[in-house]
Order: sequence, then C-alpha cells, then structure tokens
Amino acid sequence: MPFGNGSLRSCWITDCTNRNFDVVLLGYHTISDKEIITSTTVKVFHYHSYKWWMIQDFFAHQPEFLKNYTSFFFLDDDIEISALQITNLFECFNQLPIQLAQPSLTADSFMSWGTLRHRKYSGLRYVTTVELMCPLMKQESLETLLPTFKLTKSGWGVDLLWGKLIPEHFGAKQIAVLDIIQVRHNKPVGIGELYTKLDRPAKVEEDKLRVEHNLLKFKIKEIRSWWNLFPARWFSYYHLLRFKA
Repeated sequence: MPFGNGSLRSCWITDCTNRNFDVVLLGYHTISDKEIITSTTVKVFHYHSYKWWMIQDFFAHQPEFLKNYTSFFFLDDDIEISALQITNLFECFNQLPIQLAQPSLTADSFMSWGTLRHRKYSGLRYVTTVELMCPLMKQESLETLLPTFKLTKSGWGVDLLWGKLIPEHFGAKQIAVLDIIQVRHNKPVGIGELYTKLDRPAKVEEDKLRVEHNLLKFKIKEIRSWWNLFPARWFSYYHLLRFKA
C-alpha cells in the first residue's frame, strides 16, 4: 500500500492478530510514525513516487517478494477495510480460478464505475476489468501486468489495459468483482496530492493510452454470461460464505 502523511491509519497495518497476510508500505513521504517504523509486522520501503511506479520499482528491487507469495492486494491508502475483510478476501480469491479481482464498493463510496458497486446476495460477478484502487492479483497475472505499471503516472487507463491483457493470457472469465466483501473508498476520484504532481491531466494520460492500445470504447462492465445472472450470483454467494472467517 502507498503510504504518506495523510494516509488512513488502519489498525491492521501493525496488528498481525489472526490474519493471513503480510503488509508492505511504500512511502511516498518519509514515514515518521514510530509504531510503524519500529514494528516487526510491517515492512517499509521509501520510493517517493506514484503508486504503481513504486510497486513496479519495489518488485524490481525486491524480486523475492514476487516469488514468495501466491496473491497480492494493492489497495489505495484511502480504502476503509478491516484485517478480517482482507483475510476473507484472500481466502475467497485463492479458492477461485480467476487471476484479477477486487472487493465491491459500498453505496456511499466515491467511484468512477457503477458496475463495481456492491450487490446483495451476490458472491461475485465477472467483469471486463477492475479499478486501480484495490485490485487483487495472482502471482501469474502480476508477472504479466507488471510492465504496464509505469505507462501512466496517474495510473488512469492502465486498469483498462489489464482488461485486454488478462483474457489474452489466461482466457475468458478471469476477472471478477467480489461482492462477498464490500469496502469504502472515502475520497473523491481525481482529487488529492497525486494529481498536483502530474505534468498533464490524468484524463489526458488515459486518452493517450486508450488510443495506443485500441481501447477507445472499453468500459468496466459485467460480461454477458449466464454466470452473471441472479441464480449464479446467489450460488456463488453461498459458496464463498464458506471461506469467510
């Protein structure tokens, strides 16, 4: 997770009680929180850059992390989520034959794509791609997508390209929004420190990437499939309940 002076200070960062994941913070400011710096349950690296640029640099400098973990969760630092929810996300994600996913968003979340809003009595829905704010990736898909992380500074448009690359490499029905877990994005999209550092608007970056990769009409939406109809979503809901702690 990118981390700075204004990041949401979630208790799960340093509390490793009953969780199935490790935490790595990538500082875009110099992290001065003593509890975090001195904690033995969190690893801190400073890159002072953009989220997805820092992630690519992290794996370039620390390749053992890519090899030693089966799945990864790259959440923004303004996502409201608990340790139990993260644990449940990994449990569900690792049980599913998919490569890319994200939790659904609460109704009061700030979002760009309504498709990602939570649906009741749904375990998962298959979608064309997921957003940048909190994607989960299997090791194989991360290795495939890593070269895309620096295509834009803002990250805008990169998630759309993922929706093209994942089916090409892994086949259909490999991307899903996990309604079984819902999280809250508590800040407006397109506002924040990141956008003051860009040398051109994020939308301009996205438009350029869309043109270069033939994504002009690409949208985040549910795919047309029987698996997205209510009976299948209801079945997936009760199936995934078994893997929630």
